[in-house]
Amino acid sequence: MEGSKVPAVSPAEAKIQMGTLTDASMAQAGVSNASVALLQKQGVSTVDEVEALGPSEWAHLYASGLTIRDQRALTAMAAGHTQSMPDPQPANLKLNVYAALVGIACTAPSVLIGSINEFGPFGPERALTYEESLTHVFLPGCLYLVVSVAVVEAYRSVFSTDVLKERSSSMSLRDAMRGNLTNMAVVAALLLTVIIAMMQVDKPLDEAKALLSQWYEIFLFAAMVPCFSSVVQASMLLLYIEPLDEAASIQFIGTFVDYFGEPSFAVIFGIANFIPAMSLWLFGSYSYAVGLVSSFAMVLLIRKVMLTFMYLMHWTNETLDEATRKERTAEALAMRVAATRVSMSPTKVKRLSSTVSVSAGL
Repeated sequence: MEGSKVPAVSPAEAKIQMGTLTDASMAQAGVSNASVALLQKQGVSTVDEVEALGPSEWAHLYASGLTIRDQRALTAMAAGHTQSMPDPQPANLKLNVYAALVGIACTAPSVLIGSINEFGPFGPERALTYEESLTHVFLPGCLYLVVSVAVVEAYRSVFSTDVLKERSSSMSLRDAMRGNLTNMAVVAALLLTVIIAMMQVDKPLDEAKALLSQWYEIFLFAAMVPCFSSVVQASMLLLYIEPLDEAASIQFIGTFVDYFGEPSFAVIFGIANFIPAMSLWLFGSYSYAVGLVSSFAMVLLIRKVMLTFMYLMHWTNETLDEATRKERTAEALAMRVAATRVSMSPTKVKRLSSTVSVSAGL
């Protein structure tokens, strides 16, 4: 192994190579250079030899400088060496029906408004009076925004707690969260450019005060708010987590676990509001038939997104043992409950930080 340049391979490819531990495969798995040299010195060169190490051998390696993080990376490689590829998950009828209902619920308002615009008393050339705008736009619009914010607040920690429960032991929680925040900020920023342009460039009807035109702007604004919030929150969280090490990052993430999950859910909710606005544009600019076809397509789109989200939520990391899973599930639930109370008092933030475990096994 020494003196030869080994091409970069993944742990899965190392398995194909008769379980040999190469410099590249161990580096890919996150094992430090010092631990690689230590294993070479001790004569450990295959995955089978790692699996055969007992408590006394691990204790000797610890005493010689092996870190717990590297030990977990090695055991993860050993587990991956013998683990077979699982069968694809079978279709879940209940989740499919639920996802379709969510798609119908998200698309129904645009179909209703498009129908009123086509057949109701508030046609495309009819400007709403002050009283009509108050009862048909202002009050229901405010209610819709309040419900939207309440839904985001209620489910914002789902993503972050799932990551906490299912992450592999050898992975850095700090790096995982930083990557998630960066990705969501980029996606939300791209959506913002489209949404803001649609709000300002033109309207679906010549009459700006028509019912359809006003609701078109409301849906766009309801899509802009969560996307803008996602960009700002992700930027602020990245600013604070950047100078922290792994232990401090676990404290920080545990304290604000709901904030770390909100950007992802906010982007999904922004898309859910952007879709009805697109349908209203087609209802107003083209025809009722085109609007209906677009609404049906939107139902299929939202169903697919929601179904993917729910399947991912139900996935479990089978490489984790049952004791670790139960411990993490309890910790994630405690974080979710405690994080909802953080805003009550700054003292509670400090108290919660002190109770979050900083061990690598969190």
